[in-house]
Amino acid sequence: MTIEPEILFSIVEMIWSGSFGFRVEATPRTEVPMGAVTAVVTIDGEWAGTVAVRTSSELALWAATSMFGRPAPELTRQDVEEAVAEVANMTGGNLKACLPGPSRLSLPRVLDTQHYCPPGEAQVADAHFLVEGGWLAVTVFARQTAGSAAA
Repeated sequence: MTIEPEILFSIVEMIWSGSFGFRVEATPRTEVPMGAVTAVVTIDGEWAGTVAVRTSSELALWAATSMFGRPAPELTRQDVEEAVAEVANMTGGNLKACLPGPSRLSLPRVLDTQHYCPPGEAQVADAHFLVEGGWLAVTVFARQTAGSAAA
């Protein structure tokens, strides 16, 4: 199954503009910035795979500030990671609604890596964005089954 970039853009725009009031623009693929924060959710059901959300450390901090209503100096690393995990959860939930069902969404996990590819899955979509000038990428991986292709 192909996941069009327009679908990811509309999900990202709805979350970041609608929930946080941040301006979103699609950008060409760029390198992962140092200090990026990565959170993932898995979708299991008729369609199975993983949604990875990676943000620059600055955007992660802005999201946490907005989400928790506290100034940056009062936030902990855990607060920042929880904000990115919640964004991954929102992203995965909205994508799940666009996929064949029924399915269920896992709890989000924050990973200590900037480059992530789940074992047994193939990348089917990758979109990069600037959100209020902060970097964001959403990558979708589809689980491979015996004799099938991801796309």
